[in-house]
Amino acid sequence: MQIIPDLKYSLFVFLAGAALFLVFVLCNFTIKRKVRAKTAEMEISYNKLKKSEENYRELVENSNSVILRFDTLGNINYFNEFAEKFFGWRKEEILGKKVVDTIVPKTESTGRDLEKMIAEIIADPDRFVNNANENMRKNGERIWIIWTNKPVYDKDGKLTGIMSIGNDITAQKRAQESCLETEARFRALSESSPDIVYTMDRSGSITYVNPAWKLLLGHEKEEVLGHYFIDFAKKEDRGIYKKLFKNIRDEGKAVNNFIGGLLTKDGEERTFNMYGAFIEDSQGRPLGIVSSLKDFTEYQKMEKKLNNSQRLESIGTLAGGIAHDFNNLLMGILGYTSLMLLKTNDSDPNYQRLRHIEEQVDRGANLTKQLLGFAREGRYEQKPSDMNKIIAKTSELFGRTKKEISIDLLLEPDLPDTEVDPGQMEQMLMNLYVNAGQAMPDGGTLNLMTNSIILDEGKAKANEIEPGAYIRLSIKDSGVGMDKKTIERIFDPFFTTKTRGRGTGLGLATVYGIVKGHRGMIEVTSESGHGTAFSIYLPAIQKEGAGTTEAAKKGPGVGETILLVDDEKTVLETTKELISLLGYRVYPVGSGQEALATFLEKRGEIDLVVLDMIMPGISGSVTFDRLREIDPEVRVLLSSGYSIDGQARDIMDRGCKGFIQKPFRMEELSRKLRAALDE
Repeated sequence: MQIIPDLKYSLFVFLAGAALFLVFVLCNFTIKRKVRAKTAEMEISYNKLKKSEENYRELVENSNSVILRFDTLGNINYFNEFAEKFFGWRKEEILGKKVVDTIVPKTESTGRDLEKMIAEIIADPDRFVNNANENMRKNGERIWIIWTNKPVYDKDGKLTGIMSIGNDITAQKRAQESCLETEARFRALSESSPDIVYTMDRSGSITYVNPAWKLLLGHEKEEVLGHYFIDFAKKEDRGIYKKLFKNIRDEGKAVNNFIGGLLTKDGEERTFNMYGAFIEDSQGRPLGIVSSLKDFTEYQKMEKKLNNSQRLESIGTLAGGIAHDFNNLLMGILGYTSLMLLKTNDSDPNYQRLRHIEEQVDRGANLTKQLLGFAREGRYEQKPSDMNKIIAKTSELFGRTKKEISIDLLLEPDLPDTEVDPGQMEQMLMNLYVNAGQAMPDGGTLNLMTNSIILDEGKAKANEIEPGAYIRLSIKDSGVGMDKKTIERIFDPFFTTKTRGRGTGLGLATVYGIVKGHRGMIEVTSESGHGTAFSIYLPAIQKEGAGTTEAAKKGPGVGETILLVDDEKTVLETTKELISLLGYRVYPVGSGQEALATFLEKRGEIDLVVLDMIMPGISGSVTFDRLREIDPEVRVLLSSGYSIDGQARDIMDRGCKGFIQKPFRMEELSRKLRAALDE
């Protein structure tokens, strides 16, 4: 029976095929499942990578740091959004351009610096290279950036460029530069300061001194640094300095205007005005003390001299008041004398007596002049004066005291007048005579000369005076003379060649001040062993005619109206009569209040106001200002028993037409009234 084996074989084949099919199905299912799993895994990885890249890009683009990438030639190929905002360049404007053409200012070394940085990065690829440099925005603004640089390679390990991350440090850089500038300024000021500047640490050891320390105290810098401040003080003062230092260091108290002494290298004590304060670093940590010392030695010496002046201050004020009142009394006497002379012939026996009264009034006026000088009320009024007469008078007086000196006068006849204060001219000449006498201790010759001269513009401008007609006074001695260095300093205040106690050194300084105050100039020539010559130039004016009381009798007035203001009844009465005799109408009043009321009432009539400066109630100064408020063009002649300087000068500067010093004679009054009216 053959059929059974065939059936078995067919069944076996079927079962084998079914098994193979089942295996195939199972394998296919497994493979598909693994493929799907791998695909899912790859998708997850891709998504993660994509997400990571997005996060990285977002991080880079939104970073608060400048991030850029450039190739090895310096061409920019990446620029983040913050870089766009920071530099002002849009990506499409800057990508592909060179770093040195855009964000780095061009200099001779710009390219070399970039090449050097790239070489450093390539040499050590595992190290971040940091550098700080000046960069530039699109608008040209310069900024400082600190960069962190790292090389960028492709998959084959080839260098493709540099990735740079930068942060703005402009503020820090400028702050640093400011600190350096401040330090440089401090050092420059300190090194050039005439005052001592030094610093100490917390222990009191000196850490810095400027050159002034050596100039004033004599120690070399090496002899000071590392030493304690108290090492340079007297033993009895060291306790005080320790206490001051402790107050500054421990309590933060500053020292101001402390007067103390230090010893020079030679052991001499000098006095200083001391300042000191504690200094801290930027974190508030204490560093030490900075201090300055202003040399007070000469000031202290002068203070002793000034104390004497201060003790006389009240006496001077009293003297000025007495001089003023006395001048008012003299004005009354002189006024009545002038009125009597007008009605007295020169053949009358009383004529000479009246002249003698005038002379005595002049002597009294000279006394008040000295009182006013003592009271420091300034100089008297300048007036036309004959310098020949002043020289003759002063030289005669000097000759009486120095008979061993021969005085030769060579005075130009008809020398033009000059407008000066005669008293100051006398003082100036006497100072020069005394100076010449001291240069001729064993006797000699003093030559005094005057002459007229015209100064051209060149010489006048060089000496800061006006060109024109001048008179020249020459004072020449045959004394010991002076060397060039002495000549250069003789007009300096307090400079003297005399030994201590023989003079102050103010004589020639006073001469210089007087000459300059009279719009003149002074020259000096000298040679050691061959004497000294002073030449003084003063502006010349034409001499007036021989005007005395007779000239005044003619009266320059043509009916003008004058408001006379004076609180002294006698002065008011005599001056009123004198002005009337000169041909003027007069409204006399005794106070500032009356003056203002009368001026308002008679404003259209009054041509000139003669105003006393010192009055009770409303003063002359206030009265003047109120008159100017009523009429800005009012003409005022100021009158006072004080001198022209001080308060009078202040009023003059505000617009007065002139000043007349009491006591005054009729001819002087006539001249002053006419000048004020005609100005």
